[in-house]
Amino acid sequence: MSFPTPNESFIREFKESFNLVERDFLEPKKLRDHIGKIEMLIKRDYLVITSKDSNLSLSFDQKETLKDLLNKIEIAFKKSEEKLKWSSNFSGFLQEQITTK
Repeated sequence: MSFPTPNESFIREFKESFNLVERDFLEPKKLRDHIGKIEMLIKRDYLVITSKDSNLSLSFDQKETLKDLLNKIEIAFKKSEEKLKWSSNFSGFLQEQITTK
């Protein structure tokens, strides 16, 4: 029986947490909790995930998993920026409607 490596543990926990972020995106309290867990995970494993030896020891599958997670994060970030822009524009529209009445 082999024990999981620090990389495997980090990737598994990060993936689980990010899946929860995606699932609970419209529930602010849960979303805040999930993001807090991701932040704590990164703080806890910072030295492991940034070490050169650790990065060199990543398997192809681990690299692909990280690449997929980073792509999902980038897509989620862009979507959230678009939603913020839309809501800001809509808020401006509503303010204009109030002032013109």
